[in-house]
Amino acid sequence: MEGNKDDALKFLRIGKQAMEAGDRSRALKFISKAHHLDPTLLVDDLLSEIEKESNGPGDPQP
Repeated sequence: MEGNKDDALKFLRIGKQAMEAGDRSRALKFISKAHHLDPTLLVDDLLSEIEKESNGPGDPQP
């Protein structure tokens, strides 16, 4: 189980870097993987932020 936590933290770090670079799809992919590996990670705020940015003024609404 410890290996999953290490991988989850690695994926979370990659996801945060992708967010900073403006790559929302990559960020969502890695943050979701991190949460899947370690559900105790508090990533709901990050996921909400990504989704909020995806629905920004420049993006079409579904």
